[in-house]
Amino acid sequence: MPDTPASRLADGIRYLRAGSLDRAWACFDGAAGIEDSRIRSEALRRMADVKRRRAEWEDALRLSAQSHQVAVEHGLKEEGAAALNIEGTIHLQRGEFEQAVETYRQALAIGPSAHQRGLICQNLGTAFAQEGKHSEAAEWYAQSSSAFRIAGRRREEVLALINQGNVLLDHGELADAEARFREARALIEDQVGQDAELRGLIDMNLAEALGRQGIELDQATDLVLSATGHFAVSANRPFLVACHRVVALVSEARGDVDTAIGALERGLALAKEIGSGPELSHFHREIARLRSLEPR
Repeated sequence: MPDTPASRLADGIRYLRAGSLDRAWACFDGAAGIEDSRIRSEALRRMADVKRRRAEWEDALRLSAQSHQVAVEHGLKEEGAAALNIEGTIHLQRGEFEQAVETYRQALAIGPSAHQRGLICQNLGTAFAQEGKHSEAAEWYAQSSSAFRIAGRRREEVLALINQGNVLLDHGELADAEARFREARALIEDQVGQDAELRGLIDMNLAEALGRQGIELDQATDLVLSATGHFAVSANRPFLVACHRVVALVSEARGDVDTAIGALERGLALAKEIGSGPELSHFHREIARLRSLEPR
């Protein structure tokens, strides 16, 4: 394949999903300086996504704003909505719920395609789920699934299954959540192909479902450690914070309180380092609870 800006974008996306953030960045950076405004806007947005995964929030916001500016200046509706979507996700991961929701709604108001609408609705579902507003989250996830079906996007259908599983986890319907995650895992193996990031996300969530049920704890341990290894190598620090939380949960279910406390302390340190607001109170609370169980 000839080396073109479009091929660089495609290569960068492939590297991104494989967890090779440095290679992805190089591809996107190589496409960001060209005259084609559509490709330039997408390249800047993808660069913002790399920075987001590394929890380099200010750089991520700057790049997403540049992507949005290019889109607005050239009347690129789809690219403008996509840039706002990534900006909203940066705010969400910083714990800025209201700003995230406002930004997502601005993106929807542009009237993007079914695919982009599905991504935005999915993120709105995640935002409301993090706030404990489960009925609103379920409504947004349902809109997301519908949009992805219209768009015919298989990878995003897998993400929709993960989100459905997370809603079930929040409602305590653990066996049903496990079933959704296993369905997603089978789908990625059969139809989506090699997508290390998506597999890591599924494995982390499936481990949580098993750990909370107190079943198949050896498998749960293997799953979450595999996910942790992937997100550590790819330097996806927000997901790595979540993995520490699940390692603690599974370790406690196995009766290994010391390992659970160690995982929580690592998660707390990383959450503080990257400014991950939503996780901080959880880690503080769980460390205090587990320490109260230690013999005196």
